[in-house]
Amino acid sequence: MAKQLDSFWVKWGVTLIVASLLSALAARYAYFPGDVEFTRFAQSIFPANLTWARAITDSAEWPLSVGLLALIVAISWRLAGRRAGLLAIASFAVLVALSPLLKELIERPRPSRALVRVTGSPSGYSFPSGFAMTYASTLGYLLSLALTRRQSTSDGWRRFITITCLLLLIAGGIARIVLGAHWLSDVLGGYLIGFVWAALLIRIALK
Repeated sequence: MAKQLDSFWVKWGVTLIVASLLSALAARYAYFPGDVEFTRFAQSIFPANLTWARAITDSAEWPLSVGLLALIVAISWRLAGRRAGLLAIASFAVLVALSPLLKELIERPRPSRALVRVTGSPSGYSFPSGFAMTYASTLGYLLSLALTRRQSTSDGWRRFITITCLLLLIAGGIARIVLGAHWLSDVLGGYLIGFVWAALLIRIALK
């Protein structure tokens, strides 16, 4: 038990340090090596009609984000009980509130139209991606919970949740990139911060 506890806190601490370093670098550099190249590659794959990307983006905004949260709360409650369901709300509330504060602190500019195609007029700062943090606080939380509750969850149900959450997280990140709203590092930073928070909450839920 002690070894498992130590292992968790070591992994969690290392991940937290990585997220902090990534945030510090984002405050200094407008984009990281590979960000521009990945965006151009992603935009070359998808057609000019980006209705699907806008639809995914809308799912993380009010009021659809509340519906997504309600679904995650219900599934989390079913998987691990009332505490897990309530902590799903805490996961969402804290990260949604934290996202604009981190953006103002880091002040990384949005992708430039001189470098990549930008759809619409994204406002505000870029790092961390608010979309990514919203998805991490909901789908990421549920994914982490399903992977943790292996003994009390059927293999088929756990596999379905895992695959669905992973696909949505990947699709959501790509959507924000092909729209030119975020760099890859913005999305990964948002996911990383979100998963650090989710892991801590799940540790509390399963204690």
